[in-house]
Amino acid sequence: MLILKNFDVKLKENCIYYQRKKWPFWYIAVSNKKLWQCFNKINKLTPKNKKEQKFYIIGFWDADGGCPKNPVANKKNYIKFTQKDKQSLEELKNMLEKNFKIKCGNVIKSEENKNGFIWRY
Repeated sequence: MLILKNFDVKLKENCIYYQRKKWPFWYIAVSNKKLWQCFNKINKLTPKNKKEQKFYIIGFWDADGGCPKNPVANKKNYIKFTQKDKQSLEELKNMLEKNFKIKCGNVIKSEENKNGFIWRY
């Protein structure tokens, strides 16, 4: 309903849904040019104020954050962010340290796959 209201596009007619067995999530392949252009424009926006940054960090965590499944039993407690785009992680790290006073580790290469490096901190 939000897509229809904001973009005047029916999602079921313009997007393809996939569920991968390897990973427990869904993704959308957008086939509508107008919708893709809007999403692409939004993707390049940087949150300006602390409130926007807070919601950006929450969304980033939801998509690319991680922590131990059982922090009590795990010998190393951590909170991590992983991402293919190193610049996104560096911007996120800067927001956390500068505006929320949360000390973060260094952005490092975590692994390499067929699509390139995966970065984390």
